[in-house]
Amino acid sequence: MNSTLSSTSIRFTVWLRLNLGLALLLILPACQSTNRLREAQDAFNSAASQDNRARLAELRLSSGAPGLPTGWNQSAGVSLEQEVSGSISARAGYSAALLSLQQLSSDDVAQLKADQLWGTALTLKALTQWRLGQFGPALETARQAQTTASGQIYPRDAALLTALPGLIEIDYSYASLSAFRANPTNAQATLDQWRARLVTLNSTPPSAVDHLRAARRQAGAEGELAVYLMLSELAAYRNFNEYFKLVNDSTPPATDAARMEAGYVLHELGELLNQLNAGPAGTELVTTWKNKFVLLPKPRPVLP
Repeated sequence: MNSTLSSTSIRFTVWLRLNLGLALLLILPACQSTNRLREAQDAFNSAASQDNRARLAELRLSSGAPGLPTGWNQSAGVSLEQEVSGSISARAGYSAALLSLQQLSSDDVAQLKADQLWGTALTLKALTQWRLGQFGPALETARQAQTTASGQIYPRDAALLTALPGLIEIDYSYASLSAFRANPTNAQATLDQWRARLVTLNSTPPSAVDHLRAARRQAGAEGELAVYLMLSELAAYRNFNEYFKLVNDSTPPATDAARMEAGYVLHELGELLNQLNAGPAGTELVTTWKNKFVLLPKPRPVLP
């Protein structure tokens, strides 16, 4: 990478090095509502920024990945130790955001509803709970938002709420890998379970990929949110691939449905990155996925 990359290309380079799709700096809509909502929003955005830097540092430590391109920003010169310590600050920030939301009074809630911002508050709460690992409460808050504030949810937020169960499955499956490596009992049954939960299309209940594809339909075919959702679909395959390797000591075969679907998504990602003028960073992103996970990016077959 060189310092002549466009700002868009640099953002995609950062995505490449942020554990491939598990961190997103969310900028929720500005509002004129209560101080607590503003406080929560500011705390969340600050925490997400620190989270991004910490995840970057973690990946650089674990994989020897190179640093950011020259000229990225002043934080590129921060030491790995400082960036890793940022993960603690990020958690504190998410906790502060959640505390602000939990302290909303009945008058605050009434005002948010009157200002058509109750959906925004619930979306922010669900995402904050997710980032804190409170998966059950996050899903409950998302359901509350979709049932009690459906008319007050911005389209982008609605897509994120739809994606949230899939994002949680991805995080949970990744967190469960260590225990499975240490004690791979009922190996085939565990693999079958995670195939259904992560990558099986039209699964009952819906898989992570099902939720993410539904969110993509809501979000539309363009824009950075669509890129994030595609990267999340690939992250679901990445986790499934790790379980498959532990059980079979190999990657899924070329005819495996999950591997083929990941190839279709990777092709779609490459097309979208070209449309967004991601440049060399976009090419590097697609190439990294292709090579690391032995994927074949190709157009999705057209159904008759």
